[in-house]
Amino acid sequence: MEEYAKTLGYTVKITPYSAFYFGMPFGSEFGGEGWNFDYLVTVDAPITGDHTVLEYELRRLSQAGTSVFFAYTG
Repeated sequence: MEEYAKTLGYTVKITPYSAFYFGMPFGSEFGGEGWNFDYLVTVDAPITGDHTVLEYELRRLSQAGTSVFFAYTG
C-alpha cells in the first residue's frame, strides 16, 4: 500500500497493530484482540488538505474486516 500511495502523490508509513501478549518488550503498546485487525497510516501531508482519494483507495485495498486509521504529520 505504501507504493500505491506514492502513485497518488503521498509518502506514507503503515504501522500494523497487534494484541499485547506475554513476552512482548517493555514499553510495547497494550491492546486487546481487536487490535489484530487495525492499521495506522501516517501521512506526510498537512491535515488541512482534501485527502479523500487517498483514504478511500487505501481502505479499498485493505483486507476485509480491518480498520485503517490515518494520522497527518505535515
